[in-house]
Amino acid sequence: MVYIVSWDDFVERSVQLFRNSPQNTRYVMKYRHSDGKLVLKVTDDKEILMENYYLGLHVMFNVKMFVFVFVLVL
Repeated sequence: MVYIVSWDDFVERSVQLFRNSPQNTRYVMKYRHSDGKLVLKVTDDKEILMENYYLGLHVMFNVKMFVFVFVLVL
């Protein structure tokens, strides 16, 4: 399991993971109320990428998530 600190690195590695194995790649979004953060996880069953977000950054997160999903669709 790899925790990635930078959003740009997370997006880059997630897209790379998806392009290498599009049939097996999936992602999970989980809110941890006790910590007040959102956990993002992308996996292809061989490699797991994770990143944590605190809800105070929700506006920036919404914009970046839109870009992330848009890149995955292409």
